[in-house]
Amino acid sequence: LQGDKDRSVVAISHVLGEPGLKGRDGLIADAWSAGLKDLAPTLLRILEDPDPGVRGWSACALGSFGGVAAVEALERRVRVETDSHAAWEMRVALGRLGRPYLKHFLTGLGDRNPQRRYLCTVALGTLADYVPLPLEIPAEETPERAASLRFFK
Repeated sequence: LQGDKDRSVVAISHVLGEPGLKGRDGLIADAWSAGLKDLAPTLLRILEDPDPGVRGWSACALGSFGGVAAVEALERRVRVETDSHAAWEMRVALGRLGRPYLKHFLTGLGDRNPQRRYLCTVALGTLADYVPLPLEIPAEETPERAASLRFFK
C-alpha cells in the first residue's frame, strides 16, 4: 500500500468489489491502517457485502474516516445486520463518529457472556464522546460499579 495512493485506492476498490475473492477483510484492515480515506465510497458500498467479515472491517474503517455519509449508511445497516460481531463493529464505528450507543455498551457490561462484557468495555474506551458516561448509568447501579466506570473519562 506504499507508493501511489491514488492507484492503490483504484486497485483496492476493484478487488473489494469482487465478492468471491477471499482475504478482502484483511485488505480492508491494511487500507484502514494505511489511512486510505479515499476508499470511503467503496467501503460504504460493501457494507451490503455477503461476507460479515468484510462488513465488519468496512465499519471499522468508516468509523475512523467515514464522515456524515458513513453515519447514515451504518445506522441503516446496523438495524438489519444479522452477524453479531459485524453489528458490534458497526455500533463501535457509530460511537466513534459521535452517535449515541453508550446505553448499548453500558448494558453489555452486565451481560452474562464474558466476551460481550469485554467487547463492550473495549468499545466504551473508543467512543468519540465519553464525558456523559456517568450520566448514563442506571439508578439501580451500585456505587462500586459506578466507580469502576470512571476510568472511561
